Amino acid sequence: MKKKRVVLLGLTLILLVVFTGCDSWSTYPPDNKYGSTEYDGELTWTEVSSSNDWVSRYKHASVVFNDALWILGGYGYQGIQKDSYLEDVWYSSDGQTWEMATMDAPWHGRTGHAVVVLGDKMILIGGYAVDEEASNTHDTDHYMNDVWQSADGETWTKLTDAPFGKRAYHSAVVVEVGGVDTIFVIGGMKYGTYYYDDIWKSTDGENWSEVSLSEESREILGRRSGMAVTKVGSDIYIQGGYTPDYEIAQVDKDDWEKMRVFDTSTGVVEKTNRPGYPYNNRALMKMVPYQGKLFLFSGVEIRREYDMDHREVYSTWTYQHTSDAWVLDSDDSGFGPRRGYTAELFDDGSGEKIWVLGGWSYSGPENDVYTAEVEASL
Repeated sequence: MKKKRVVLLGLTLILLVVFTGCDSWSTYPPDNKYGSTEYDGELTWTEVSSSNDWVSRYKHASVVFNDALWILGGYGYQGIQKDSYLEDVWYSSDGQTWEMATMDAPWHGRTGHAVVVLGDKMILIGGYAVDEEASNTHDTDHYMNDVWQSADGETWTKLTDAPFGKRAYHSAVVVEVGGVDTIFVIGGMKYGTYYYDDIWKSTDGENWSEVSLSEESREILGRRSGMAVTKVGSDIYIQGGYTPDYEIAQVDKDDWEKMRVFDTSTGVVEKTNRPGYPYNNRALMKMVPYQGKLFLFSGVEIRREYDMDHREVYSTWTYQHTSDAWVLDSDDSGFGPRRGYTAELFDDGSGEKIWVLGGWSYSGPENDVYTAEVEASL
């Protein structure tokens, strides 16, 4: 009997190790870290469509152009025999009915790219490109610094290979400076290990110059990619993202939570005084200016790309830039835990709303569309 007990005890211990694991992956996150069952913030969320003609995807790009929503490229696994790095372009005036501009853009399958609107053109900048019909699928250098433009989403012209170096998961914003619309490219990464702490600008997408940052501004900006970036007036707000310093635990968590603000008129990067919302160190999320404040949405904890379950990571927060104040909007997200989606402000004829397109959710890549708005009180 004694021997039998020993054997049973040994088996029990082995099962405990198997099911609980020796690291935090198997037990993370604990139950008390999950958010609420429903979004209960000030926004009203609507699922406009649960499926669309464009393939489910994430790490794509989107813009508002010619009174329509546009979605460009991304990654959507379609099986071994099909192209998963996407080079298609789609547009819609209502978020429900989508038309294809092209299935085969010359910039090839691409993720982590940035797209902006400058004048009467869409400008696509950099990213990670793979042409799965060519031999370069076996190459190791897929990071790009090319710049393309299009007036219709179908015909694309390459403008240049920009001098700012190959990068992906950077951000691009158009701001009017001195009466001239100017593209600003911020941060990014390449080869999975090198992160940028620079800012470049262009008024035409073809000619680029680096913003001369002081040593202090560059240090405040920090090396980052996959961050949330938006503009208010002539200021660009920068929040969170991946950073090599965080990965090796050499960054102050409270400091990384603070919003960075780049003043495009002076070329100075400053840090807000208050730390961000609790546990805000997330990446692959979006931040949108709406109703006089910035809404920060779902992402991933920056040390674990697939960890979207924490309420601190997919909770919704607002930031009031005039008072440097963070407020919890909801423990939950109106579209669930998600990363690598896009978010735009767009008026479909019924008023301006926040639109969320695709991304990676619990069930993998999505091709759904959500809207959020603050409904007027009666």
